[in-house]
Amino acid sequence: MTGPEQEEWRPVNDYDGRYEVSDLGRVRSTRGLHGAQILSGSPKGSRYWRVTLTDDDGRQHTPAIHVLVLTAFRGPRPRGMQGCHNDDNRDHNWLSNLRWDTPSANNLDRVRHGGHDPRPGEASNLSKLTELQVREIRARHAAGGTSYLTLAREYGVSRANIGLIVLRKTWNHIPPEQGNEVAA
Repeated sequence: MTGPEQEEWRPVNDYDGRYEVSDLGRVRSTRGLHGAQILSGSPKGSRYWRVTLTDDDGRQHTPAIHVLVLTAFRGPRPRGMQGCHNDDNRDHNWLSNLRWDTPSANNLDRVRHGGHDPRPGEASNLSKLTELQVREIRARHAAGGTSYLTLAREYGVSRANIGLIVLRKTWNHIPPEQGNEVAA
C-alpha cells in the first residue's frame, strides 16, 4: 500500500450511532449541523485526553479517548485490565499505541519510560507534603489520636495517604522521632 493509511471509524458504544471513534484516536459526532464533525478533546481535569459526549437522556459524559479507541477496536475492557499507552505518552491515542493490560504492566511501562520518580519525600516532584509536615502528622496522631480524616483535610491529601504516613508505609526514609511516634 502506498500513501497514508486509511483512517478507520467505528461507532462508540451506548450512543445510538451519534458518535464514532477512529483508529487514529479522533472522535466525531455523526449528527452535526453540517454532517460529521470532529470533536475537540481535552486533558483538562484529568491526566488523559477526554471528550464530552451526550447520551439519549441529555446527560454529558467525558470518557477517556484511549478507552473509547480500545473498546471500539479491541472490545470491552477485560476485568482487572487498564488501557495502556505502549510509549507511555497519554497524548498518543492511536490504536497501534494502545492495549488492555494489567495495572502492574502499566506501572512497569511508566518506570521503563522514566515516568516514575524514585526520589523519596519532598525531593520527588510528585510530593504534596514536606518532611516537616510528615513529622507533624505523625506526632499529632501519636500524641492525641487526631483522626486520619481530620489530618487529611488539614493537609490536603487523602485519608489513605495519612494512614500510609502514620504506619510508615510511605515517607519511611524519615526516622521516628524519640517519644513522638512509634516505629511500625
